[in-house]
Amino acid sequence: MKYSSGSDVVLSAAVWKLYLECCKRFYLSCCIGICSPTRIVDWLAQNFKRDEGIDLLKDKQALQRLTETAEKAKMELSSLTQTSIRLPFITATVEGPKHIDTTLTRVKFEELCSDLLDRLRGPIETALKDANLSFKDLDEVILVGGSTRIPAVQELVRKMTRKEPNVTVNPDEVVALGAAVQAGVLAGEVSDIVLLDVTPLSLGLEILCGVMTKIIPKNTTLPTSKLEVFPTAADGQTSVEIDVCQDGISHVPLGVPQILVKFGIDAEGIGMK
Repeated sequence: MKYSSGSDVVLSAAVWKLYLECCKRFYLSCCIGICSPTRIVDWLAQNFKRDEGIDLLKDKQALQRLTETAEKAKMELSSLTQTSIRLPFITATVEGPKHIDTTLTRVKFEELCSDLLDRLRGPIETALKDANLSFKDLDEVILVGGSTRIPAVQELVRKMTRKEPNVTVNPDEVVALGAAVQAGVLAGEVSDIVLLDVTPLSLGLEILCGVMTKIIPKNTTLPTSKLEVFPTAADGQTSVEIDVCQDGISHVPLGVPQILVKFGIDAEGIGMK
C-alpha cells in the first residue's frame, strides 16, 4: 500500500504477483500537505489581529512572509516538539513597527489540523475497500510525500493499518525512484516488472437533465477504451454538444482542483485525456 500526503493524497493498494498491479487509487485534492501551512497562517493572523487589531491577511507582503514561515514551521515540527516563529517588522503603524514572536508546539499544530487528519481516514478505507483488500492483507505501508513525515500522519497510518510504516525510502524521492523503474520498463532494460495502472476517477458524458453516464468507471486498468452509442434528442437535429464529465472531485474551494484536458488526433480518429 502506498500512502501519499503531499499536494494530493494518493492511496494505491498494490499487490506483487508476476507483475505490479495498482489495484485501486483514491485522490483527495485538499490534503494536509497543502492545507496545514494555511492553518498555521490563519492561527498567526488571528492572534496578531487579536493583539494588535491588524488583519495581516489583507497585506500581501505580510501574507507571503506568513506563508513561508508556516511551511518552515510545519517541516520543523516533524522532528521537533516545538518551534519558534519570529517575524520582525511584519507590519507598521503610526506607533512604529510590529513584530511576531511566538512559539508553536507540535500539540497545537496537530490541534489546528485535527480535521484534516480525520479526513485521511476515509480515503484509506475506500482504497482498500475498492481493491477488495483488508488491512491484514497488507504486507507493507510505504510513505510517499514529505508531509508523511508529520508524526500525527504516521501515527494515524500505524493505528489504522496496525503496521509500522516503511520509512527506509526517502518519502521525497520514492516517486522519482518508481518513475525510474517505469522508465527502465519502457526502455526495455527491466523485464521482470509490468506496471498496470488505473484511472482514479470515472469518465463519462452528460446526457439530458444534467445526468452523467459513466463510460469508463474509476479504477479501470489502463490503457483502456470504450465505445458507447447515443441517439439524437430531437427530430432534425444536425449537431451535438458533448459535455465530458469526471466525477470524484472533492468538495473544495473554487479553483483548487486543476483539471487537465488534452485532445489528440491520430490516423484512427480523435482521443481525449
